[in-house]
Amino acid sequence: MVDVMERNFIEITKADLQRMRGSPPNDRRARILKEKASLKALSDERAQRWPNTIKALHEKRVQAKKEELEKLEHERLELDAREAKLKAEKRREMIERANKILLLPHMTGLLLKRQRENTDKEREAHIQYKKHIQEGWKRQEEKWFQLQKDQLEKWDKQEEQKLQKQKEQVKALANARLGQLQECQERLMEKRRKKEEEKAYLKRLEGEDLLLQEEKDKARQEEIKERNRDMIKGNEAQKAKKEEERQRLLKLDKEIEEFARKKEKMMDDRKKAEAMKVALKTQQREVISEKLYKQLLATIVDTERKLELEQNHKRDLDDERERLRIEKNKKSWEECDRSRRMQMKCKHEREMQDAADEKYEAEKLWECAWQCKMEFEAAERERFLKNKAFAEHHKKAMGVHRSKEIEDIEHDKEDERRALQRMEDEEMNGLTLDDVRL
Repeated sequence: MVDVMERNFIEITKADLQRMRGSPPNDRRARILKEKASLKALSDERAQRWPNTIKALHEKRVQAKKEELEKLEHERLELDAREAKLKAEKRREMIERANKILLLPHMTGLLLKRQRENTDKEREAHIQYKKHIQEGWKRQEEKWFQLQKDQLEKWDKQEEQKLQKQKEQVKALANARLGQLQECQERLMEKRRKKEEEKAYLKRLEGEDLLLQEEKDKARQEEIKERNRDMIKGNEAQKAKKEEERQRLLKLDKEIEEFARKKEKMMDDRKKAEAMKVALKTQQREVISEKLYKQLLATIVDTERKLELEQNHKRDLDDERERLRIEKNKKSWEECDRSRRMQMKCKHEREMQDAADEKYEAEKLWECAWQCKMEFEAAERERFLKNKAFAEHHKKAMGVHRSKEIEDIEHDKEDERRALQRMEDEEMNGLTLDDVRL
């Protein structure tokens, strides 16, 4: 039987297969394929009724192997995803550190700019405060100047009122004098009129008695004397009034001169007081300016010292943070390297174990296949011997049929063996490719 199997075994190359495909149809080959398909359908029907066949067991083992490989692949994918996530996180941290390193001068410049802005704001606030103080002093000076101006205007109005009153008094005196002069002129006119009347009367009475004329002359002379006495008395009274008015005017001039001297003295005192006040204000302003300058200088020095301390503290913190980061990175790299080595070691051990398991499974499979083959051949041999008597009259036909059947069986076994070998090779190649991909 073994010789028959060896005789009926034909190895077909790819070129022969291509040549055969281009050859004319062969009824024998179609018949053989048809019988093979029917036998395969019968075998599949038997396998469905009895799943404990070599192919079913092989499919179960292959399915279990596939599930195990899928599980390992899933675990490896999870591990790769975790490693990719860790790598992305590390890359993000590295990018952030690089960005921080790149942005450090810019941030330092911004910090210094902000501090300079704060200093400028403080200086501007001091300048505004100084301007506010100066405006306050200016408003105070304007207020004092306005008060002084109002007081001077008030005094000037009072002086003008006094002068107006004095002018009115002088005008009233001049009017009184004018009235007296008019009265004197009227008296003189009256006297002249009387003289003319007397002359006319004398002319009329020229021819009268001399005695009467003398009496009249005496009476007239007495009257003239009386009138002269009245005029002398009036002149003396008028001279007394003139003297009194002159004395009053002299006294008024003295009072005016005294008031002018007092006013000049008061203006001098006021100017001196104003000069002293301005000097005092100037001194106070200088003292305040000096104090503000000292405060501003102290503030600038304090701000610069604080800024220097903050910069030193920030530099120390940055150095400490950089040292901790380097130590953390070093520790992380060491842990990653240790973990990677452990993973590589576990992977190598797992590959060795998988290879050993596969080799053991292949050996068991080949042993089981060989046993099944030998049992099948023994069963066939026994069946052939048992049916030998029954098949005597059909020896020739049955021999041909049996030889075909044995040839087909051998072909099926060889195909199955090749399929198993190809599947194992594919599994080995697939595992190696998975390992290479991992």
